[in-house]
Amino acid sequence: MFVQSNDLFFSFDSEGIALFDENGNPVSGDITDRIMLWDAGTETDEEPGVGH
Repeated sequence: MFVQSNDLFFSFDSEGIALFDENGNPVSGDITDRIMLWDAGTETDEEPGVGH
C-alpha cells in the first residue's frame, strides 16, 4: 500500500459470474451490474491518505 486507504475491493457475489449462458454460448457484453464493491471491514473509512 502506498498510502493509507479504505479496505474496499471489487468482487462478485457468492454465485459467481457465469462464463456461459444456458445454451452453452459464451457470455459477452456488459457485466458490470454483476460486480459489487465490498468493504472488508478491517479499517475505518476515511479520506484517502489519512488515518492509520
